[in-house]
Amino acid sequence: MIHGFKCKGSITRRLVIIILSVALLTGAVGYTSFLVWYMAMQQERITSQANTVALVLSQDLARLALLKDLAVAADISTKLESFGDLEALVFYQIDRRPAYQFHRQENFTIPELPDISDVTSQREGANLYLFIPVIYENLVIGTVFVSYRLNTLIEVLKRDSLTLLAISLFMVPFSLMLAVITGKRFTRPILSLVGFLEKIEETDQMSARISIQERNEFGKLFAEVNTMLERLESSQQEQRLAAVAFETPSGMFITDAQEHILRVNHAFTSITGYAEEEVIGKTPAILKSGYHDQAFYLGMYHELQRNHYWSGEIWNLHKNGELYPELLTIHAVCDDQQTIQFYVAAFNDLTRLKEAESRLRYLSLHDALTGLPNRQHLEQELQRFLDSGRKRQLGAVFCVNIDGFRSINEAQGHVIGDKILIETARRLVKYCDQARIICRWGSDEFVIWFPDVGNNSSQVALDMEQLSQTLHQRLSAEFLIEEISLRLKSRIGVSLYDHDDRSADDIIQQSTSALQQARADTNRRIVFYDERAEALTQRYIKVYQALLRAQQNKEFMLYYQVQTDVDRSVIGAEALLRWHHPELGFVSPAEFIPVAERSDLIVSIGKWVLQTACQQLQTWSAIAEYQHLVLAVNVSGLQISKASFVDDIRQLVSMHQINPERLKLELTESLLVEQIDQVSLKIIELREMGVQVSLDDFGTGYSSLSYLKHLPVSQIKIDQSFVRSLTSGSGEEAIVRTVLSLGEAFNFEVIAEGVETEQQFNLLKSLGCKRFQGYLLGHPQPLHDDRLTVNS
Repeated sequence: MIHGFKCKGSITRRLVIIILSVALLTGAVGYTSFLVWYMAMQQERITSQANTVALVLSQDLARLALLKDLAVAADISTKLESFGDLEALVFYQIDRRPAYQFHRQENFTIPELPDISDVTSQREGANLYLFIPVIYENLVIGTVFVSYRLNTLIEVLKRDSLTLLAISLFMVPFSLMLAVITGKRFTRPILSLVGFLEKIEETDQMSARISIQERNEFGKLFAEVNTMLERLESSQQEQRLAAVAFETPSGMFITDAQEHILRVNHAFTSITGYAEEEVIGKTPAILKSGYHDQAFYLGMYHELQRNHYWSGEIWNLHKNGELYPELLTIHAVCDDQQTIQFYVAAFNDLTRLKEAESRLRYLSLHDALTGLPNRQHLEQELQRFLDSGRKRQLGAVFCVNIDGFRSINEAQGHVIGDKILIETARRLVKYCDQARIICRWGSDEFVIWFPDVGNNSSQVALDMEQLSQTLHQRLSAEFLIEEISLRLKSRIGVSLYDHDDRSADDIIQQSTSALQQARADTNRRIVFYDERAEALTQRYIKVYQALLRAQQNKEFMLYYQVQTDVDRSVIGAEALLRWHHPELGFVSPAEFIPVAERSDLIVSIGKWVLQTACQQLQTWSAIAEYQHLVLAVNVSGLQISKASFVDDIRQLVSMHQINPERLKLELTESLLVEQIDQVSLKIIELREMGVQVSLDDFGTGYSSLSYLKHLPVSQIKIDQSFVRSLTSGSGEEAIVRTVLSLGEAFNFEVIAEGVETEQQFNLLKSLGCKRFQGYLLGHPQPLHDDRLTVNS
């Protein structure tokens, strides 16, 4: 047995098959040629026979036709009986009438005589029909119809089947005998060689040699086998030495010049996960991870071609899909002409080394207890951010301290203390998701960095105040540590930095200083380093607390500012919310509206505004000259985002029995862009109800023709910032002209707000504006006897 195949007798079997196949093929071709010839000659033979019958019977048929000698008909029938293939014969006289018929079938029907001038044949299936003119002494005396039955191919095959079988039975033993005689001559030396090689395979004795007795090609083959064995014996010893060196702790593989893997060692399988049979014949690209770009591999290739050596760190892919680093060294093996024949690669897995380095690097930048970044990490990242030079917003740094932690740590033990720190870190991560870094600064202190919190310093101060209050509440919630319930307080120092700050140390120092102030003042839990920011936060808290009672104390009121046409006739008004506090006095909407929106109070306040506006529309509906007026009401994003908003509007319209077309809801363009999907559906429902929708502050940065085209808003409002600069020649005139053109194109009303001078009014009028609002026409005023105040 060699390589699992049985060799003995294979040549004899093949010779039998070849000889038998040739014999059968030759016989088949010969018999097929005979069949083709026989079938072609059959019709020709029958046609010739039919002409002979017509010629032989011409004298008898002449006697029958000319002398009316009926006795001759019997002679004709007797003669026709001798023609076994003849099925039927009909003689037609010159007048085309049949004078004689002969047939072997009882249901024979005399066919009609066609017009013919020569022998005519027709074939239908296995029957051949011939029409032959009968000539006697050069005189045509009539026509003979002759019907013959032809032998079919199947009938011929049945007829010759015994003969074919006999020939086949003879060919098989003859072929076998010939093959055996011939095969022995060829197989004897080959089987001798096979037996010799099988013995070597079993014993692995490369020192054995085969005796040469033949003086022909087989003898030359035996000599070459002996030469090959000599070389194998020599290389076997070299391979044993190489095998010992190949099985090292380093992964190794060998490829040919085309980079097909020829061999790998056990360490290769251990490191890569691939068994030897999975990679043999494939290229090392099976390990390619995608971590390196094409330039990396091209550089490796060129280095190997130039220096026949490459060494470096590379990331490869384990069989299980995991990336791993390795230190790889490749040597090119060349022949005498310095042509590369093989590549030998050795590599070591660097995973554990990398993990150790990564762990050391992580520990150097993170707190071991909480897993948060440490002081060094924060300082490096913040300074790198400040040095980047990119345009940035204002930022904030919180320094948070757990009040009384040291006492608890001493009383309950370090285990409880550590768990408190871990839980504090978890809460900070959960509730400060906008932070760039949350750092454990000291034993019970944490620093939180927010890199981009806005551009408006006043707004940022208020936002950070609200965030710090929320954070203080979350940290004050109960700690349940090993069935011990603890409630801790926190103190927070806040530092805000602007575009010009460049020192991370200074910014962090400011937040820690603010924390020290909070610790020193027992009444203050949150302290801002910046006095102005501190004042803003204190004002925010005071306004918020006052807002909580304002609606209950009926401190809100609506002012109304008229809207006119080009003739300065009143066409409507805008309802504007005003707040008069008994201690704070009149509070600007620019101050209390943002506070209401951040605290969700805007929802209840907005509901009161809508209800009051609808009551006013109901009152106006009883005043003849005010029945046509449209009242505009501003709506916040929190209001319209409520699922019941449209139903609430529908209920107000029904309850006050007002014409919905007299109610106009003003939405800011920024709100429309931020919540385009849900707002657009509600606008459609409002318009179907009849309520008008106006787009406020149009053109301030979010304008898009796509939503203007598809949303059924009834009005767009030119922002007062464009109107204010309209006469300065700074380009606002082109913007206003464009907005007016859009209104005309999309069939929107366009109203200009903030009209304060006659020059602005006249210029807007000349540009085609037809609706106006501003101090020139009327200041926001409370109603007097339900009447609007209009400037004269």
